[in-house]
Amino acid sequence: MLNRLPGSGNATGTDHRLRNVMPTGADTVPPPRPARRPIPGSTGTAAGMLALLALVTGCGSTDPVACDAVGVLRGFSLRIEPPTAARTGAASLEVCWDGTCRQEQVPLHPETTAVVSTCSGESCGVRTEPTGGRFGFVAVPELPTTVVRVRVRITDTAGAPLVERTTELTPHLVSRGDPRCGDGGPQAALTITGDGELRVGR
Repeated sequence: MLNRLPGSGNATGTDHRLRNVMPTGADTVPPPRPARRPIPGSTGTAAGMLALLALVTGCGSTDPVACDAVGVLRGFSLRIEPPTAARTGAASLEVCWDGTCRQEQVPLHPETTAVVSTCSGESCGVRTEPTGGRFGFVAVPELPTTVVRVRVRITDTAGAPLVERTTELTPHLVSRGDPRCGDGGPQAALTITGDGELRVGR
């Protein structure tokens, strides 16, 4: 006969007597495992492993050449020699290739040259003086390394035409200063002489 617990209602066949159950092997809870100690200097994360890899791979490498910092503009330099420079008010350049032309104003600046170099200890200084000429550079980002036609127009200080000359030339790639960096963009140099002629080169 089953004993009923107070308040349990009708007996349903379930034994409600409290039992002191001893744990079996399957019910035994294993003792907690000791926490792993991290290896000194390790982070245990992917970021730490990447940082460690970067450090190891960088130990035997040399500093890379900063080629991206050595830029070479595509375009034309223009020099105007005296006495033409003294009469010059503005200059423009038109360049044509593959049936298309573009015209740009050339910003002009006084030209100077170094005349004296003095040194005191490890410091050196250079004294410059004006040459009486003017110079400028105009960027042409799409300038190719094939033959182009160039027209230089110069007006005087009153805006009247002073010089207009046309020539054909091939822009050449300019070195970036380090053979490991390869060549930079193509450039060409132009000079308006003192008597108003156009010369390719400086």
